[in-house]
Amino acid sequence: MSCVDPATEVINTAVAAMARRFDPDQECPPHAGGSTEVRFLPGADGFPVWATIHDDRCDPLLWVRVVQRYRSTPTEFPAVVEESVQRCATGAFNVLEIAVGVTRCSVMDTDIQHVDWATIADEAAASLDDSWRVQQALCDIRLLQSKSRAVNTANVACAGPEGGYITWAGVAQVQIAKG
Repeated sequence: MSCVDPATEVINTAVAAMARRFDPDQECPPHAGGSTEVRFLPGADGFPVWATIHDDRCDPLLWVRVVQRYRSTPTEFPAVVEESVQRCATGAFNVLEIAVGVTRCSVMDTDIQHVDWATIADEAAASLDDSWRVQQALCDIRLLQSKSRAVNTANVACAGPEGGYITWAGVAQVQIAKG
């Protein structure tokens, strides 16, 4: 018996995908700067705002988190199936649902005395670029799919700028290899 949770492979794949897509040294770097530091965060939602602020600059916070673990079947995936002893023995498999995302500071929820449309336009361009990179990271996670492993990815959605931060996040459901 292995003492390593087989879900670790999914998390490691997601962390690598986010680091690759937001690498500031790649041929097409992120519009508003990037990072290869990806945080594995606990909890299903929310983010630690303090983690993005360093000496009056606001670096992107790249993150991966587990949303839930559940069971499904080949005919019902990615839907959750009712748990029962019978389902455990009749072909239901374990699924890990994860979220991946990026959080950046925004001027749109600060004490605005005047509107700086150029800054807002630049944030919009950075936000569009971030959404594309999160979507590409989800495509990288889909590469885990095989004849014996189901993978599903969902839409990439935005949260903010309430609180002075914009987050783009997407969700993937991945069948966990037996272990």
